[in-house]
Amino acid sequence: MLALSVMCALSYQLPMHSPVASRIATSPSMLLGMGEAVEGKVPATTGEAKVAFNSAYGRPVGGMQQGFVNELLTSIVLTCIRPSYQPSRVFYLGITSLCDVFFESLEAAEAEKLYTSLCAGCGLDGKKLKSEADKLVSAATGKSEDELFAGEDLSLIASAGNFKYSYPLGAGILKLMELAEVEPTDESIERWCSKMSLPSSSLQVSSAQQPTAV
Repeated sequence: MLALSVMCALSYQLPMHSPVASRIATSPSMLLGMGEAVEGKVPATTGEAKVAFNSAYGRPVGGMQQGFVNELLTSIVLTCIRPSYQPSRVFYLGITSLCDVFFESLEAAEAEKLYTSLCAGCGLDGKKLKSEADKLVSAATGKSEDELFAGEDLSLIASAGNFKYSYPLGAGILKLMELAEVEPTDESIERWCSKMSLPSSSLQVSSAQQPTAV
């Protein structure tokens, strides 16, 4: 079921094949201190990402974790190589939230190794990414829905107009809904996605099929 949910989420993304160099962000996201510090050279293909992950991890990954790692690597790369991609702490929060759930049965050291290797495979600095995600959690905790949308992170997505939905972004949004004590019903998901010009059906799929992933 978990692997299926990842595949369903990925069905909303179209692959691109042009190489992507280290991004010098010119978007408003740099005002949040993101982008260049977290993101390095993104692999041009998912195959390159998997090779980089295997090099960082150094040994086979077993069971459910292998499927999750492969699918998240794919999702992150297909998102980051889009010409319209913009860094977002909501996207980063989705990555850490998903890893927390999928790796929760592992020993702490093993979970950390998988997480850092996954980030390395995608050209991301795992420590800085987690720091940005933690800052967002701290800023969002205790905030209402209206307060979250008045903040910089969701405002960035809403103002972009062409922000592309992805599996990690959806997980990050669902985590913010949880922090705001908003139940992810079809109605609330439609309301949030309407404000951000995102496809509500995509987030509804993620919410329905992976309710414990955030």
